[in-house]
Amino acid sequence: MTVKQKDIALKTGFSLAVISRALSSEKGKSNNLSEETREHIRDIASQMGYKPNYHASCLRKGKLPVIGVFLPPWKGYLICELIMGISAAADKCGLPLNFHFDMSLDSYGKFIDSMKGNGNSGIISYVPKLCSGPNEEIINKIISYKADGGKIVFLNTLDYNFEGIPSVNVSEEHGGKLAAEYLLSKNCRHFHAFYFTSAIYTARANGFSKYLEERGIKAELKGFFGPKPGDYKEIIKAANMIFKKAPPVSAGIFATADVISKYILHEAAINRTVPGKDFHIVSYDKTVSENGPYEPPRIIQPFYDIGYNALIKLNSIIENKEEKNEILNPFLTPGVSYV
Repeated sequence: MTVKQKDIALKTGFSLAVISRALSSEKGKSNNLSEETREHIRDIASQMGYKPNYHASCLRKGKLPVIGVFLPPWKGYLICELIMGISAAADKCGLPLNFHFDMSLDSYGKFIDSMKGNGNSGIISYVPKLCSGPNEEIINKIISYKADGGKIVFLNTLDYNFEGIPSVNVSEEHGGKLAAEYLLSKNCRHFHAFYFTSAIYTARANGFSKYLEERGIKAELKGFFGPKPGDYKEIIKAANMIFKKAPPVSAGIFATADVISKYILHEAAINRTVPGKDFHIVSYDKTVSENGPYEPPRIIQPFYDIGYNALIKLNSIIENKEEKNEILNPFLTPGVSYV
């Protein structure tokens, strides 16, 4: 049975008006209950299983009961997994969603303004340009939105922490560790990490290198600007040097992005160098087309869980509970040979 505020009023002996003020997230001149009274009523409400009616609360305040979701305009399974996770949790919590897809500062600023202007009280979002440093104007908009009662959960904000705003993140370093563990299990003796020089890919390569260094093994890190068409020539050149230099099955390659493994495997096919026999490779996620007759082991990011956990976390904040940052670990899937 649904517990209503009038049930809590009967249980505690307080008037319905006092119960309403005690359970409200807003504090001000019109809500001047003592903290002792407020906590007492909230404890009783929690024991009775009371859940705030988000929709009714929004409508009373003249707000649209919608959660705004700001995501990158990616194509492929990662964004699908993220949307599915957010949607599943929203369905469970009874929260409607409004999706926005862009990663420009201008669009993000307009998104925050629209959410604030419409009175929406919940946001799940990536933050554009965060890797290159936070934008002061955007930060001020976020602070203003939160100060007006808006609830926020961020996705993959790397090492930048917004005070009082929790985030759900993936450990990039753990992905590198998994790749190193796998290649060590294949008895590789020479280890190489191919990565683009942005923060995410660098963190994966560093996790790979650190794990090996702790075991007295030095990895060769090969960084490339990109991803740009010209960088692929450098990737192919570096892969060829490994294929020609290393004896069979001694080379272990960690491709920190799926597109990197695609070019390495293509070049291996041209050279009749067989993955899993002549060398071993670990790729990341799956964002491009099939690599041919060999599907490499992959580090998979749990994007469904990221989305699901972020929405559950936001719902908890809406219910006036405190939430902290969360870091999820990727996992490794085995490779498959079709020949």
